[in-house]
Amino acid sequence: MALPVVMKSGKNYLTLVLDEELPFAELLQEIVAKFRESEKFFGTEPIAIAFEGRKLSETENLQIMDAIDCYTNVRIAVLIEQDKLMEYAADAEIRKSLYPEEMELDQISEEAVCTFIPRDVRAGEEIVSLNTVVVFGDVEKGASVRSAEHVIVLGALFGEAAVGTEGNTDSRIFALQFAPEDYRIADLAGDPIKKKGLFQKDLNRRRFREPKTAAIVNGVLQIDTYT
Repeated sequence: MALPVVMKSGKNYLTLVLDEELPFAELLQEIVAKFRESEKFFGTEPIAIAFEGRKLSETENLQIMDAIDCYTNVRIAVLIEQDKLMEYAADAEIRKSLYPEEMELDQISEEAVCTFIPRDVRAGEEIVSLNTVVVFGDVEKGASVRSAEHVIVLGALFGEAAVGTEGNTDSRIFALQFAPEDYRIADLAGDPIKKKGLFQKDLNRRRFREPKTAAIVNGVLQIDTYT
């Protein structure tokens, strides 16, 4: 019989392949047991995870994340919803770039399809690239990410994001939580984001906020909920 939970470890995030038939309560116990076995391997650094093999509801996603938080020492920074991410990154080159095994981490060059940041971008830090930038974590307040193409934040965007820095008005910004202190596409600056009710350090609040995209539509920079 196949294992109920299989971990596939990439360079930037961890994928859990889940049994499709096992009752959810039993699956939850298996997931917790798997993480408890691997606590020393993960250490204290926050990681991003994704699920495969089984369709999960938002409530089930939340129960899994809470169980890992409560019963293990593993720190989960963000849950990657791969189906939404792949829909967003429909372009073939961007899609190819989303698989970490296809390029070295920290590779930033004009020839690279994508620049991966496998962690939070911290206050005072500036990331500049001619390629699409994918951040596997948060962009903290006081941090900046600039790209000639797109910026994809698989966490919370609290700092600055600027895309289309070479004049590309088709560039976009995507974030699982969109609350930047400043954002820009090409020559257009975005309107201030109201931050009422946002708690940067509250992981449980930020995990399931609505993903949003910023794009130029008919000459206007607008933000839409990504569904």
